[in-house]
Amino acid sequence: MSEAAALRRERSADVAWYAFAVLYCGLVLGWLLLGLIVAFSKHPPAPICLAARADAGSGQWGPVWASARGGLRAGACLSYPPGDVALDYVFSGINLLFAAILFRLARRDWTARWLVIGMVGSAGAFNLQAHTSIFAVQAATGVNVDLWHIVLLHGVGGVAYVFALLLFPTGTLNWGGRRNWLAQVLLITSIAGAVALLAVSTAEAPHTISYVLFFGLLIPLAGVTAQLARYRRATSGEARQQSRVLL
Repeated sequence: MSEAAALRRERSADVAWYAFAVLYCGLVLGWLLLGLIVAFSKHPPAPICLAARADAGSGQWGPVWASARGGLRAGACLSYPPGDVALDYVFSGINLLFAAILFRLARRDWTARWLVIGMVGSAGAFNLQAHTSIFAVQAATGVNVDLWHIVLLHGVGGVAYVFALLLFPTGTLNWGGRRNWLAQVLLITSIAGAVALLAVSTAEAPHTISYVLFFGLLIPLAGVTAQLARYRRATSGEARQQSRVLL
């Protein structure tokens, strides 16, 4: 591949990643905001204000406000206590803060890029209060977004973590030699694990089991395996030390 072609390919990859990161961050922030609105609608004076606004709607907007109010009430029935909500959003804020720091410090490093996506996904995926958005949207629109929530937050976020662990510290999958098959096996395993996560999570089994298996077992296993391979094949003391620290 010529230098010009390689440069065009790199620029295309950069544009694609930035576009995806912006859309993904917007999705997660919207998800978190809706969960927060649901939480506020459970406690005064928010319910009074929302009801007044809904009742003030007229003409074509009346049914819209009525649907929105019904959705918020449905979500509020499952909303968590204020203390739990605060902890959830502190956790999400910390994840988003670290994602922003990584984005600023290492914009062109693919390990950092995948970590950014993973941390942004975690900010929405593991915020229990934000999960009330599923019921709010379904009650307001009749659309069940549970599957999309699992795919876009848990699935994409989890696979992003696996990619980051495989790419660290060089930012590439070029492990050299014939043993590059290990990277391919780990990639296939992580994607298969994400598919299994989605399959189990959309069944009637408790979601917790699939999440623990995926995030608590598969991702750490992939990371340890990848970094052991990196450590053994490191060509410099710095690379060996980086893998040791991550391990």
